[in-house]
Amino acid sequence: MKKLLTRTDLWILCGALLLLALALFFFRAPGRNWANTVNIYVDGALYASVPLGEARDIAVAHDGHVNIVAVDAQGVWMREADCPNGECVAQGKVTPDNMRTRPLGNRILCLPNRVTVELTAK
Repeated sequence: MKKLLTRTDLWILCGALLLLALALFFFRAPGRNWANTVNIYVDGALYASVPLGEARDIAVAHDGHVNIVAVDAQGVWMREADCPNGECVAQGKVTPDNMRTRPLGNRILCLPNRVTVELTAK
């Protein structure tokens, strides 16, 4: 009676499955993770946490200052801020695709108003 799989065949099959699993892990489409979350902090305390998804604006009111954080399916950005320099608005959009290459990484900072926006991609 002939064996269906030899020991060598089993090692080759296990190696192929391992390579397939690694390929799926490393070469998945960027930005396709539905667990991406935007966390907004005021004075270091969590103010709001929302998932990326439906377009919305979040008003962050603190000590008489207001920042408008915009969220959509692709990313997050500071739409408006009443801080004196407006640098947080100029920092642009944070997306899962660009957060590793931006100067501030996954964050947008408004130092005068003490607001931090952070995109976390799982």
